[in-house]
Amino acid sequence: MRQVNRSSRMRPAFIVASLTVTLGIMPVSAGSAYAATGQAQAPIDRLQVWNVNTHGMATDPAGCTNESPCTNYREFVYYITDPARVAYVPDIVTLQEAGTNITNLHNPSCHNFESVLEARTGLDYFCYETTLRGGAAIVYRTGRLSYVGGTLRSVQLRERATEGAVCTLSSWYALVQRFRDDRNAGKFVNVASVHLPHSDNSDADCAWENMKTISSVVDSLGSASMRVMAGDWNHTDGVLNSSGQVNWECWYAGTNVDLGICGSTSPNLGWKDAMYRACNLTGTTAFNCMNAFFWTKGGVRIDFMFAKTYAIYNQVTVDYGLAYQSAGSPSSWPRQYSDHRGQGALLRYY
Repeated sequence: MRQVNRSSRMRPAFIVASLTVTLGIMPVSAGSAYAATGQAQAPIDRLQVWNVNTHGMATDPAGCTNESPCTNYREFVYYITDPARVAYVPDIVTLQEAGTNITNLHNPSCHNFESVLEARTGLDYFCYETTLRGGAAIVYRTGRLSYVGGTLRSVQLRERATEGAVCTLSSWYALVQRFRDDRNAGKFVNVASVHLPHSDNSDADCAWENMKTISSVVDSLGSASMRVMAGDWNHTDGVLNSSGQVNWECWYAGTNVDLGICGSTSPNLGWKDAMYRACNLTGTTAFNCMNAFFWTKGGVRIDFMFAKTYAIYNQVTVDYGLAYQSAGSPSSWPRQYSDHRGQGALLRYY
């Protein structure tokens, strides 16, 4: 497990052997009420949360191919720190494809993302990453949140070698972590960054089995006024049948508290889908709404932001063009921050 902070920037990245790491973090001064960009800090009962698969955070042209086109994650950071787009500074960002070279030779650390956030906002951030396949990472604002020592978990995921096969342990990992809100006494938030296995086998991700595992680990960290589970599922939420009606995927029906169950024995996992709530619709109309406004790759949703929280506000899926504009439309930059579109929402504590 790797931890990255400001003090490590002049030396090689430090890899922590244990999955349990204890930090001492100094918060930013009480006078840092606003970011350099002009954004405010989120209200005391809410957190501004984002998720994005950085697609390797590849800005080096040597890493660009037809299969892996050049992207620039900095455009996403410019968008989420643009006061004309978003009122509040980021508190939590879950990342995928950060800090591992297994699938891409140009996958910088979450440190790179953190550094741009700090340069944009003038505030301090900190990040953790698994350094394992899937590149799960969590970035958080240290002026608001403190990592609760001993709660860092690298969760081994399952995958199918062939369609319909039994799910077995894989080389892919999720990252789960618990934070204390230093501005709101007694409030804790448990966070998971998820990147499910992907291969030519469309059934490789073992989505339902992995959802049950990750959700259980999130809950095991302790009582929390907010839980977040966000990332790249490599699996859609549903498909349209021959009559044009939606058939929700079993994993999604069993995860989304507004839908139902997956199978006859497993209870619903109780997660609110931020974008499902934004559409405020049901059935096929909800499915069409989400694919129209909140698609994340190729016109469908495979990236999700789930939460167990009192209320969800200001849901957005970040448009490529608008992110490019927020960055000032630099002619030398590619006009996509990833091959996925990221999501964000303002979450209110229970």
